[in-house]
Amino acid sequence: MEETLLIPAGESYSELVEKHSRFIAQCFSVSDEKEAKEIVRRLWEQHPGARHIVWAFITGEKNSQNMGMSDDGEPKGTAGRPVLNVLSGSGITNVLCTVVRYFGGTLLGTGGLVKAYSQSAKDAIEKLPTKPLVKETSFAFQIGYDIYDSIKYLLKKYDVRITDENFAEAIKIKAAVKESQFADVENEIMQLTAGKVKLER
Repeated sequence: MEETLLIPAGESYSELVEKHSRFIAQCFSVSDEKEAKEIVRRLWEQHPGARHIVWAFITGEKNSQNMGMSDDGEPKGTAGRPVLNVLSGSGITNVLCTVVRYFGGTLLGTGGLVKAYSQSAKDAIEKLPTKPLVKETSFAFQIGYDIYDSIKYLLKKYDVRITDENFAEAIKIKAAVKESQFADVENEIMQLTAGKVKLER
């Protein structure tokens, strides 16, 4: 039986002090590297006095995962890699872990850094609420304004996640639903629109 991957169901925060250096670790839900880097950029705005913001992320499903990390000026292999190792072993995907370091004046050495960054990431991961990753099917379709309310009701019934709505001459909707429920959603939309609306996967 294949192990189910988990995804963040919220965010987490933890703090560690090691030889007067403060390590503030946080975990966030992300869908790609661009989103991860945007969060890191915002953290710099929140922590202008920090010495380093180390980070690592993992997105995607097993066998097609995208990963990235940054030591942000810490000695190579002492910061981003330990954080990524903790993420890799957690069974969680679509996650970013950041560790903001305020330098306390005492050098920790490479072993001390690895230990501090690993522990910070572990503490944040342990506090992170998670939920199972559900495989989804993405689809798009176009409808008239006259049936918009009925379609919205139907989509809500199946917990369909609407990712984009474009109101022009017709309404274009992009959405995603659990893989197992796509056929039911498609059938009901076909019935509701007398077969006039086609779903593009």
